[in-house]
Amino acid sequence: MAKKSSLQNNVEKLQAHFKGELNEQQINSGDWSPEAIAENRRRYFEKEQPWVLEGISCYEYYVKYIKPKQMAA
Repeated sequence: MAKKSSLQNNVEKLQAHFKGELNEQQINSGDWSPEAIAENRRRYFEKEQPWVLEGISCYEYYVKYIKPKQMAA
C-alpha cells in the first residue's frame, strides 16, 4: 500500500475542517497573521524587486547599484 503524501494529508485535514469535523487548532495551516504576511511580502520584495522597498524605479536602482559594479569589473 502506498504511503500518503503530506499534501494529501493536508487536503484531507482541510476538507474535514470545512465539514466541521476538526477545529483550527487541529490543523497546521501555517501562520497567516498580518505580521507574518507583511514579513513574507518584505522578504519577497527584498529578493525579487529591491527597488520597491527603496521607493525608486527599476532604472534608478540599476544606475545606483548594478552599473557601478559592472564598471568596476
